[in-house]
Amino acid sequence: MASNKLVLIIVLLPSIIIIAEDEEDAVMIKLMEALTPTPHGWSNKTSHCNWAGITCDNYQNRVTAIELGGYSLTGILPSNLNSLYNLVLLDLSNNNLTGPLPSLANLTLLHFVNLEVNNFTSIPPGTFDGLFRLELLSLGNNINLAPWTFPTNFIFTHHDDYFFLPLQTLRLDATNMQGNLPDTFHIFPRLRYLSLNGNNLTGILPNSLARTEMKELLLHDQKIGFEGSLHVLSTMTHLTGVQLQNNKFKGPIPNLSNSPNLVTLRLDNNFLTGVVPPFLASLPNLGYLYLSNMLRAPIPNFPSHIRDISLYPINRLCPEFAGLCDQMVLLDIAETYGNPVKLTDSWKWDNPNCQNWDFIVCRGQDRKVVVVNLERQGLMGMITPEFANLTDLKALNLSGNNLTGSIPSSLVTLSQLGSLDLSYNNLSGEIPEFPTRVKLNTTGNPLLRNSQRHSTFPILWVTAEDEEDAVMIKLMEALTPTPHGWSNNTSHCNWTGITCDKDFKTVTRIQLSGHSLTGVLPSNLNDLSDLKQLNLSHNNLTGPVPFLTDLFFLKNVDLSFNNFTSINNDSFRGLLSLRRLILANNLNLAPWTFSTYLNLSKTDTVLEFLSLTTTNLYSTLPDIFTSFPRLRKLHLSDNNLTGEIPRSLAHTEIEFLSLNNQRSAFTGSIALLSSLIHLYKVKLQHNKFTGHTPDLTNLYYLRELRLDNNFLTGTVPSSLADLPRLKQVSLENNMLIGPLPKFGKDVKLTF
Repeated sequence: MASNKLVLIIVLLPSIIIIAEDEEDAVMIKLMEALTPTPHGWSNKTSHCNWAGITCDNYQNRVTAIELGGYSLTGILPSNLNSLYNLVLLDLSNNNLTGPLPSLANLTLLHFVNLEVNNFTSIPPGTFDGLFRLELLSLGNNINLAPWTFPTNFIFTHHDDYFFLPLQTLRLDATNMQGNLPDTFHIFPRLRYLSLNGNNLTGILPNSLARTEMKELLLHDQKIGFEGSLHVLSTMTHLTGVQLQNNKFKGPIPNLSNSPNLVTLRLDNNFLTGVVPPFLASLPNLGYLYLSNMLRAPIPNFPSHIRDISLYPINRLCPEFAGLCDQMVLLDIAETYGNPVKLTDSWKWDNPNCQNWDFIVCRGQDRKVVVVNLERQGLMGMITPEFANLTDLKALNLSGNNLTGSIPSSLVTLSQLGSLDLSYNNLSGEIPEFPTRVKLNTTGNPLLRNSQRHSTFPILWVTAEDEEDAVMIKLMEALTPTPHGWSNNTSHCNWTGITCDKDFKTVTRIQLSGHSLTGVLPSNLNDLSDLKQLNLSHNNLTGPVPFLTDLFFLKNVDLSFNNFTSINNDSFRGLLSLRRLILANNLNLAPWTFSTYLNLSKTDTVLEFLSLTTTNLYSTLPDIFTSFPRLRKLHLSDNNLTGEIPRSLAHTEIEFLSLNNQRSAFTGSIALLSSLIHLYKVKLQHNKFTGHTPDLTNLYYLRELRLDNNFLTGTVPSSLADLPRLKQVSLENNMLIGPLPKFGKDVKLTF
């Protein structure tokens, strides 16, 4: 019986070989027909084992290698290349092949696959099934591939004998890969090179990367971006190169001191925070270091063997401070809450003066944060005690988040704090004892309780609806005629010209311009604590300008073209967010001075537009404009101002300067104009300015220059005619001499 079995095998074996050879011939002929141009020496009249780029084994003439990299080939590969059962190496890189990738499923002898730099369009399901001996897979730079996810086929179809796969190099960069990376890299214990850059990957770094022999980790330039911590790097001891730039990683730089062979570390353009770790200076082979994030000093003394290092602008936030400045405190706060994108996109290390930082207001020269408004930003966790390090903080709004735990007692130590809004969170515990000056709002925190020692301590204060109702009813009663739709029978949030916060129902905007209103405004409009815009211009309102004191979030005020009669000393105190203040054309105002009533230097640094034209303003202008670095438009014409132009205007971004028609008149030189490089319009006519007309070569944007009716002397600078955007020049009624420059025909000149 055994002998019969042996005979049967001997009889059948030759027929199997013939079938396999015929099948390989058919596959190779099909491959030849698919490729354009036909590779040199390929013909159906010769054995494919003799074709250029084809290697067969010496025993059975089976194809073991296809090496056609860089042949400028086009075409669509046959789908059944996996019929070449003995294939060990497949290299079709650097061609122009299109269509779907061929199936390589179950080529159990395949070690090397290189299909990079082609134009393949899709990867059929199962393409990589059963590649148990694969050591290298490179598909990089196939940018036309349809979106696909990390190939898990050879992971989940493993053979019992190959649970750990020998893959060493995996290059899938620029292949339109999307989604998350699976946490299954433990089955690639020999993986040393992973390149997935230039894709659309998201999620966190898999912890199983630590169970590989990873040397080169290239995950940079993702369209959406990886996120989360970099902690897994601290356990990857074989690293020589790490490139993770242009993602959304957060948290501190992990400890890489266990990677002594590290040569390149690129972590730039993420959301990393904390200090620059000292261990980086001790890595003996580190040669390239890029860390531009939101990191802070101190910076280690890096050795000279680091050939290329980029930390910029890592140390710009607090260059002159020995300790933490307020901006660094803000970055620590953002880190506490997981670095929300809205914060990290705005709170930038390359803008040390806090200009255009959202959610905060800070002072110009000392950069002290005075307002933090993080209302409804999705914050979770406890209120961080870090807020107490903002020692000049006047207003803190954390309402409408999901904060839990107790109110930190350290907030009580903020000596400047005037407003604290913690409403509509999930806070609990006992309320600390705040000074009576602090307007506290804890509405919507049912688990909070008052201190037993101060049982009358107010839980509701600034935004209580009944208080706002009372203010709005008082405003309605003060105005004649009553604006359309205003009634004490309807919510003030539904009144014409009134906008309320959709969640808290607090007034955020009053817009009643041009309603022909008369009356005296109630003095306590500053009880509308969430007010952001107030526009009552072009009416006939009288009496004193209302108190707007400590409306910390008020950005725009327009009370122009009315008949107000006076301004209280504290009307504009504490307007920390104010950007536009317009009081122009209030002819009946009692004489008032800028320094007494509008000395905003102690309370405001974000003012951009100030219009006080025709308001009976008198005396000199104080030299305080260094505190207004963002001031762009200053209108003070038709008043009774005197003295010289403040030199501190040179520290602003002034674009439009209107000081004309003063009854007492400005005096002195106008040389300061040459340093106001943002100017596009200057109106200084009808004053008593003296001296020469300055050289205005640097005023590239200047369009209108009005200097007439002063006491200017000397010649007109010839450079004035070279200003490319100049359209109007008025110089008449001065004491100028000499020839005029040759202005262009489109310049309107009066002399």
